[in-house]
Formats: sequence, C-alpha cells, structure tokens
Amino acid sequence: MPRAKALQNPLRPKTKTMAEIINLNRFRKQVAKQQDKAKAEANRLAYGRSKAEKLKTDKERAQIISHVDGHKLTPDE
Repeated sequence: MPRAKALQNPLRPKTKTMAEIINLNRFRKQVAKQQDKAKAEANRLAYGRSKAEKLKTDKERAQIISHVDGHKLTPDE
C-alpha cells in the first residue's frame, strides 16, 4: 500500500507554484517612467511648436490687433 498516496489532499493542486517575485524598487521606477513619458507627451502637445509655427501665429496675432486698432473710434479705447 503506497503511503504517500493516502496522505495527499485532494483539494491541493498537484503542482506547487510560487508567486512571482517583484522588485518593488524596479516597479516604482517603471511606474515613474511611464508617468514621465505621459507628462512629456502632454508637454509636446502644449509647447512643441516649431519656430516657423510660432512666427506665423505671432504675425497673425499682430495683424488681428492692428486690424482691431484701425477700427477704433478713439485712440484711447
């Protein structure tokens, strides 16, 4: 009579598995890196214009201000 078979628990899995070991410092750094990438992407959208684009918008803004100033009734307004 095999004694080992009689002592096995039927609810216990046949293979023993351990939880995956996680280095918390590496995980923390990985999360910080992902957040930095997201912040950099947002900054690129907000501030990442070329010099030509900046000059174009400055020129358009100056033209609009000049146009509006030309239609004022008095120079003090």
